[in-house]
Amino acid sequence: DRELAWASFWFLGQSHKINKFRVIAIEIQDLVLNEKLFDASSLLDRYISNNGWSLWAVELRCAIEQLMNGTEAQKKWSAALQASATNTIPGLLMHIFSERDEEVTSHDSFYSKCQDSFPRYKTISNWMPRYLLYRAIGQMDDPRIAFPTAFAREATSCLVDYYESFIDCIKTICNQKSLSDLRLNALAVVENLRANGFIDHRLDKLQFALGGSISSDA
Repeated sequence: DRELAWASFWFLGQSHKINKFRVIAIEIQDLVLNEKLFDASSLLDRYISNNGWSLWAVELRCAIEQLMNGTEAQKKWSAALQASATNTIPGLLMHIFSERDEEVTSHDSFYSKCQDSFPRYKTISNWMPRYLLYRAIGQMDDPRIAFPTAFAREATSCLVDYYESFIDCIKTICNQKSLSDLRLNALAVVENLRANGFIDHRLDKLQFALGGSISSDA
């Protein structure tokens, strides 16, 4: 509850930046769906140039490079980016995203590799395996622990990643009965963001899913 309330409070002062991000994200999504991959890549590169890197941007840019130019080009692109972030968690995640996107990588083999390799990072920090599993495969054994871990990591590093993890958290509250005690607070947070000018169609859908009403002009 406190993490959701704090996230909402933090985002309220960043609505302009988040709305700008969402406009670009939708434009890129539309370009990809219409198979205009070069245009999507160019738009994303301009966004990165103006706003800096985020894990959201790395994942998306890596996937677009894979679709456009294949595995070897994607690995070359990823390696150049990883070289700028050696011995860091973002650098490690860049390597993970690159491997996940390779044509020869199956879902089952990648999932098994993550399950086998990530626990060793517990020797560095207890929260790292949990965070890597969330970022790599979206796995959360206990969302009440996994999301605060992600929030704590991203609140001080990247607004875009923090916001996207927040959206994931609200979706999870919608979908898991074990989190039903959080629904009212989640609804209040979503309603507050929408009332304060956030332009994100996912918030509209989440408000409805959580039991709230949507005005006809939303």
